[in-house]
Amino acid sequence: MNIWKSFSKGIFFAVILLGFSTLGAENRPQLCAPFKQSNAVDPHLVSLMLEAAEDGELYLLQPSNFGFGVQTVTGRVEVEFTDFQGGISLNENEKSGQGPALVRIETGSLKTSGFLVRQMLKGDDFFDVDNYPEVFFVSKHLHWESPSKGILEGELTLRGVTRPVAFHVDLAKADTMEIDTADQIRMKATTTIQRSDFGMDAFPNLAEDKVDLSIQMVAARYANHI
Repeated sequence: MNIWKSFSKGIFFAVILLGFSTLGAENRPQLCAPFKQSNAVDPHLVSLMLEAAEDGELYLLQPSNFGFGVQTVTGRVEVEFTDFQGGISLNENEKSGQGPALVRIETGSLKTSGFLVRQMLKGDDFFDVDNYPEVFFVSKHLHWESPSKGILEGELTLRGVTRPVAFHVDLAKADTMEIDTADQIRMKATTTIQRSDFGMDAFPNLAEDKVDLSIQMVAARYANHI
């Protein structure tokens, strides 16, 4: 199936992106399990994601990048999270543009160059990973601007603070990733937040308040329905 043609024709399809290498019927209870246990996620959204998975349009997450960048007095600092999972359901039949999305990040998986910088970012002044081990992004709306570009509106919960955010999504672009077959999709999503909105207002003279978030991923079609 040609993914891009299905977009242009307005054909319904659902996509779930998961951080698992294998998934079978016996593992269905674990699907979306972290989201079921979180107060930051509407249970109805979890149900919608499970229904989308049952429709058979399941794509497994391949090696991907989720990170952020911030400008400091010594240069730009780039940070990556290596442990995250989630999904997005894309439904072209919905004129309202509804498309639930769930993303969960483990803050302890934060990686960056320099031990001292890494420990500072994990500490109380910034992500405070001991008290806030997870970050959640929850969305109910995906508004299409073209067959492959859209705005994913939702709420970001970070350090116990929830704020509205909007990701700019490009389903055909991932700067450092290539796709091999028509059964793969790639996506890039970007947005900008103010770190002070989430209680991370330390060292304003050393680092900008503006933080650029970026997700780049490739997902491969899963052969078996669950």
